[in-house]
Amino acid sequence: MCVDAFEKKLRDNATSPTQVSNHLSEARVGLMFVASGSQVTMRESPELMIELVGELFYAEVKRFLRKGQDTLDELAERNTRALFVRVGDTFPTEKREPWEQIADVALKKRNQYVVGAANILVIDSDSEALEGMALSGANGYDAEVRRSPDDAALRRLNGIMIINVCQSISVQYGNVDFAVTRYPSRRMSAALEIALRKIRFG
Repeated sequence: MCVDAFEKKLRDNATSPTQVSNHLSEARVGLMFVASGSQVTMRESPELMIELVGELFYAEVKRFLRKGQDTLDELAERNTRALFVRVGDTFPTEKREPWEQIADVALKKRNQYVVGAANILVIDSDSEALEGMALSGANGYDAEVRRSPDDAALRRLNGIMIINVCQSISVQYGNVDFAVTRYPSRRMSAALEIALRKIRFG
């Protein structure tokens, strides 16, 4: 998709702030990959076709907005006298843990992954609750693959990437966290996996 076509897409959805925000999220993810040296083509679904280290793969993009739990966590951090405060637990407010929400999205989008190609899910997150959750989300997804071994669509996903754009950079994860799934029908190369783990936002 050329720039003009993307601009038209934004204008066509101008009356829906949510849609415009989602499309801008796709563009932001695309620019992140461009900055890493990738060739990126914007599409309808999956939203991005990317070439990195000589390999082609597809990225489905999902935006996660800031959660009410983030505000509650900030209040708890400001008002406590304790040395540690538990944060990121979305179960009391949403009845799903962050990793479960990530796996849920990955499962919901399984029919959008390209057959016979490497595919990743990229989550563009405004919520600190998702920090460091790529591996847990991938593990949750893998558990469903094991429960449904005959569902070929589940085996199209190669990994989950989370962009943490809302926060200071974590020492452990950086601002991008990537984890592979265990059972894809088409495996990505070690070189591509390493390159994806090195990507940073901004």
